[in-house]
Amino acid sequence: KSEESYTNETYRILVTNVKDYAIFLIDTQGYITTWNAGAQILKQYKPEEIIGKHFSLFYGTEDNENGKPKRELEIAMKEGKVEDEGWRYKKDGTRFWASVTIAPVYREGIHIGFSKVTRDLTERKAAETRLIAAFEEASKLKSDFLANMSHEIRYGRSDVVCLR
Repeated sequence: KSEESYTNETYRILVTNVKDYAIFLIDTQGYITTWNAGAQILKQYKPEEIIGKHFSLFYGTEDNENGKPKRELEIAMKEGKVEDEGWRYKKDGTRFWASVTIAPVYREGIHIGFSKVTRDLTERKAAETRLIAAFEEASKLKSDFLANMSHEIRYGRSDVVCLR
């Protein structure tokens, strides 16, 4: 075996077996041509169910109506890659917060399609949302406390001790 074919085979095995990332190839029109173990776990489709389908089925109705999948391929061609975070959908219809990178793939200088790498960031998104909610609650409590103290100082109460 040549060094190049060994490297290609090693790379194929590595990508195929990665489980934390959905890694797959789509053709120049956006139809899925490969599917790794991570894609099967994350998106719930077996290779025979998804290969040949258009990748836009992972996007929500609004994203599809406004042409986001097609636009991402155009940006990837123009800029060398596109990175996005947003809601994507699984086979069972549930959504997850995804980090997506799409890049054009060339063989001997000819554009043959795109690589697509997707990572599930739902837990991180939920943690960020909780953190923002906690911050907003703390800000509200602080404002309420300061408004209350200002009122007490301004109008005085017998149970508030003033130090002079």
